[in-house]
Amino acid sequence: MMLTRFKEQLSSLDISVKDNCLLAISGGVDSMVLIDLLCKSKIEFSIAHCNFNLRGKESQNDAAFVSSFSSKIDCDYFQANLATEFYSNHKKISIQMAARKLRYSWFNDLLKIYGFSKIITAHNLDDSLETFIINLSRGTGLKGLLGIPVKKNNIARPMLIFSKEEIVNYAKENKIKWREDSTNEKLDYYRNLIRHEITSKLKLIKPNFLENFSNTIKNLSSSYKVSKSLVQKFKKTYFSEVGNHIEININALKALDPIEFYLFEFFSKYGFNDIDALKFLPDSQSGRYLESTSHRLIKDREVLILIKRSNEEIKNYFIDNKTRSIDIPLSLNFDQGVNVESFKKNQAYLSLDKLNFPLTIRKWSNGDYFYPTGMNGKKMISKYFKDEKFSKVEKESQWLLCSGKNIVWVIGKRCDRRFIAKSDPKNSFLITLKT
Repeated sequence: MMLTRFKEQLSSLDISVKDNCLLAISGGVDSMVLIDLLCKSKIEFSIAHCNFNLRGKESQNDAAFVSSFSSKIDCDYFQANLATEFYSNHKKISIQMAARKLRYSWFNDLLKIYGFSKIITAHNLDDSLETFIINLSRGTGLKGLLGIPVKKNNIARPMLIFSKEEIVNYAKENKIKWREDSTNEKLDYYRNLIRHEITSKLKLIKPNFLENFSNTIKNLSSSYKVSKSLVQKFKKTYFSEVGNHIEININALKALDPIEFYLFEFFSKYGFNDIDALKFLPDSQSGRYLESTSHRLIKDREVLILIKRSNEEIKNYFIDNKTRSIDIPLSLNFDQGVNVESFKKNQAYLSLDKLNFPLTIRKWSNGDYFYPTGMNGKKMISKYFKDEKFSKVEKESQWLLCSGKNIVWVIGKRCDRRFIAKSDPKNSFLITLKT
């Protein structure tokens, strides 16, 4: 019996009469059957409906239907009218992706504001099969073959154990009314094409196909748990967080087998999907790197450096002679007329009369040079970085303090000896990098 199976599924998802849930209700047969089953299970809930404004009057009628039904069962009702098409164009993503992002963002806002314990959606087993085929067609790892997760964070999907056919039959037997989405019949949506041209035929060829698919998902889930444990064990040992980036031991990485599996599991979530390029990088020269839309992966001697790409425009910062402290781009304190017998690495003790204000804080560029303390002559900044074994990330992160065109301080590292304060403390300018 469907209700008995549903109650067992609720129990496995830790959903009980103590919960106050938020239901994502479209008005379609899946969501209306979900309401009926939850009512019979005596679960407390509120209803949330998204009007994506994509189907004109039909969208308005769907919203009116769900609103009216909510009133009929005396249930709290929330509705969002979303500019889905505008958001899709603005973010340059598909309509389906835009709808999904807007939908779950709104659900999470409701969760925070009203304190709901869980979000419940009405995805069914057929939806999970379609997701499996979509991910398979695009190329994916083991995780992508698990279909739609029955539980993720605060989202639960108790209807995943039922096929579409079971849900429709239940609705008819229990005289449940629902709305039909006319776009479900259009083949210009990829998911619809899969539904009508692939999965429907698979079920004709093999009547128990969905049952077999459900068992396969269970087996794959078990395999994924084992592989995830191995991946996490390796990451815990050989992925080291250093400042704003992660360093990965190359020798340990190259010893893994099969390396292709591990590379995908480690780096695909950061947008790196070219396995051949990932295999080549550890044996390439230091400084070589790969870029995804969100991250960079850099070969640096015995490690790979994983760092998030910055979308911020690199700019210069200016300091006048009245400035006493700054926090952007670095935290610096400025003191004049201070007597310092010896200064630390995070300090620059400078002659005030040799500085031309405003001072500039900027990143390095080709051709930069300075006269480093403790050395003879001048040195190119690029050569200094190389001698000091700066990684590519460290080079890109390093700030310089400049007076006019002259570099005064490689901040936090080395001063230019031409600007070091001598004997007159009244003429001194002490800069301290707060760490």
